[in-house]
Amino acid sequence: MNTGGCSLPRNAARVALVALCMTGMAHAQSVSEQADAQFQRGKQLMAEGKIAEACAAFDESQRLEPTPATVLNQANCREQNGQLATARALFLEAARQTGATAVARLQKMHRTATMRAAKLEARVSTLRIDVPAGHVIEGLEVLRGDAVVARASWNETSPIDGGTYRISARASGCMPWSETVTVAVERDARVVVVPRLAEQPRPPEPRVAQTVAPPGATTVTPRPEPVARVADEPAWTGRRKLAVGVAAGAVAALATGSVLGVLSTRKRSETDALCPDPRIACDSADRANQLSASASHLAIGADVAFGLAAGAATAAVILWMTGAPESRRGVAIAPAVSPGHVMVTASRSW
Repeated sequence: MNTGGCSLPRNAARVALVALCMTGMAHAQSVSEQADAQFQRGKQLMAEGKIAEACAAFDESQRLEPTPATVLNQANCREQNGQLATARALFLEAARQTGATAVARLQKMHRTATMRAAKLEARVSTLRIDVPAGHVIEGLEVLRGDAVVARASWNETSPIDGGTYRISARASGCMPWSETVTVAVERDARVVVVPRLAEQPRPPEPRVAQTVAPPGATTVTPRPEPVARVADEPAWTGRRKLAVGVAAGAVAALATGSVLGVLSTRKRSETDALCPDPRIACDSADRANQLSASASHLAIGADVAFGLAAGAATAAVILWMTGAPESRRGVAIAPAVSPGHVMVTASRSW
């Protein structure tokens, strides 16, 4: 006795195997029915103009039970949906599956698939991703969307469905690159050139933390590096020119003080000659008083002139030292004040 390809065991202990065979047959019949239901649903959706949903139904039917007829309907649906590259590839697959057969129905499908694929060939859009030899670096990856493009497909023209695609490239240690390209539904030819990726900028070097020397430790101050003098920097700055002018004023004040001092001394000598002893009345007392007053005034003028000369000289020195060019400047000025005295200390580093 034969039941669907499974031999009926004579031993009653193996009746379970018969049930298992029948269950497998029932499951196969169920999958076939599901595939046929999806196939019929796809044809109905095509008739209603719901192309995208019909394509999904044909895809599910082919997954459940692959047949050349379903592939042919998949191809027709993709063509109606504007996916010409996918449609042509499916027509070629249907022609391949029905090529070597003597069955009339399958031969008719083969002729139909071959003819439809040939008609689509001139309409299919293409995309070429060019990677020049000079742009190829170690670890370079080229992607179309999220899928990595095989190196064998670089610089090759490939059929593609119409739509918008993101072409990107990446490599370790380099800045990523991407470009978006829109391909028309049919008769379009796009070329995208991948540039040479730029190296990523190096991160800034970490700053060295300054350490504080413990109490009692000897601190060695490094000698400053000599500063190169700028060739076109003028030696006579405005401040140094002013210093020369102030120094000239100091010389003039010094000369004036000297003259006034000499005149004051002469007046006092004349006063002493008229009245040698101021305790004794003399005939020229009035004249002596006038000379004495004049000598006092001249002495005061001399003191003022000497003070101005000293101040001007100090100012001239400060202006000269602080008026050096930037590359040679190194002056420290420290004022010191004490009761009855004002002193300015200037130090120059060469």
